[in-house]
Amino acid sequence: MNTFEISVKRFDEFASEYAARFMNVDSYHEHFDKFCTLFECKNPSILELACGSGNVTKYIRQRFPDSDIIALDLAPGMIEIAKNTVAGVDFRVMNVGNLKSIDIIIIAKKN
Repeated sequence: MNTFEISVKRFDEFASEYAARFMNVDSYHEHFDKFCTLFECKNPSILELACGSGNVTKYIRQRFPDSDIIALDLAPGMIEIAKNTVAGVDFRVMNVGNLKSIDIIIIAKKN
């Protein structure tokens, strides 16, 4: 098993613990709000990479309730939690290799 496969496996195994620890993103709302004011269209098509358990996706859905949102993650366990957390989002387990045109790409990383 290579390091990429090990990483995916670990995120999958610890999806519940990750969600419990990082689901609350309230401390980032000020920054997210400021970032979202930069978008020229009201209902952008949004692609979120590495959505994890859907913590940022939840904010995005609330901020853009009428937007089409695709949220990707490589860990099936993360996607399952995200699907149960946020409605109206096209969650997918996949690599980002072959994607159609997207207006906004969001990558959120917590250090």
